[in-house]
Formats: sequence, C-alpha cells, structure tokens
Amino acid sequence: MARPDIPITVIGGYLGAGKTTLLNRLLREPDGRRLGVIVNDFGSIGIDAELLAAASDTGVINLPNGCVCCSLGNDLMASLGLLRNVEFPPEQIVIEASGIADPSAAAAWGTSVGFAPGGVIVLASADSIGRQVNDRYVSSEVRRQLAGADLIISTKLDLCTPEQRLRALEVLDEHAPGVPIVDGSAPTDLVLGPRPQLRP
Repeated sequence: MARPDIPITVIGGYLGAGKTTLLNRLLREPDGRRLGVIVNDFGSIGIDAELLAAASDTGVINLPNGCVCCSLGNDLMASLGLLRNVEFPPEQIVIEASGIADPSAAAAWGTSVGFAPGGVIVLASADSIGRQVNDRYVSSEVRRQLAGADLIISTKLDLCTPEQRLRALEVLDEHAPGVPIVDGSAPTDLVLGPRPQLRP
C-alpha cells in the first residue's frame, strides 16, 4: 500500500531569532505527532541526552516519543528520502533553514512526489526586527523571509518595552501584510497547523 504524502514545514528566521529553541520545544511537545526534523547538525539543536534513544549509521536519530531527527548532508532530497523510508515514517517533517537562507526555497520540496506543502514559519526577534529590515547588509534576506511566511512567530518579547513590541508588530505587518503573527509560546497545533490526516 502506498504511503501517504508527508507535509513539509520549514522554519526560517534570521540568525538569533530562536529557531533552535522552537525546534527543541516541538521535539519535547510534539502534540502526539510523529515529527521528522532535518537540521544541519544534531549539535546545533542541542538535543538533550535523555531524549535520545538510538542513532543509526544512516544519520537518523530516533527519539523515545516517536519523533526522528536527520542530519542534513549535501542533499536535502536524500535527507527527505531517509525520513520517508524509515520503518515508521513521520507524520510531518520540519526543516530548519539556515539564518540567511530563503525558507520558501526549501518549502518547494513539499511539491515533490511523496510530500505535501506544510507551510513556512518565520521567526522574528521583536528586539531587532526593526533594525534588520533596514540594515544595508541583511535587509534583503530578512524582507524576503518575511514576505514568504505563512506564519510569523515574534520572539524575544520579554526583552522589549511595550512600545518596542508595538513597533515590532508594525514592522511585521508592513513587510508581511495579512500573515498571522503569534508569540513564541504558541502551542504546537497552532505552530504546525492541524495534525495531518493520514490515510491507512
């Protein structure tokens, strides 16, 4: 029997926006989902030792809660194939894009055979997004990330005054009009959307 298509969700955001923190939370609180996570290297997400069950020689780490992690090599499609072909494939795959990457480019893999689009989530640091969108060196990357987002997570709100928070929201609304904005404490089912309806 053919396996169902697996939604691919991409998490992006400029350096320091909190992608690692979000990934760790999703792995600890997957909301009953069997997630597959693709990262540049396992050390970058700092997986706690107690979460690790077994690492195989394929580059896949199995977690006791049913989730799996895969280290991104030179070929994203190969990493996706590894996760799709494990004995118990994930219900949803989350890819962490690098801080300077366009997450929409990685999200395009969701149109590949065996996969489905799962959305682009972009994290934005409330304490620095106003500077970043106008920075001569990084503004184009940051603006492109925001423009391609399906959901924006505003992080580091605790470091901001009420006025700074309001200004950050104004910046996000300006550069990603109509895109929903939530804070970093948003529950998994809001961040990743409804659980995929998998066919038997």
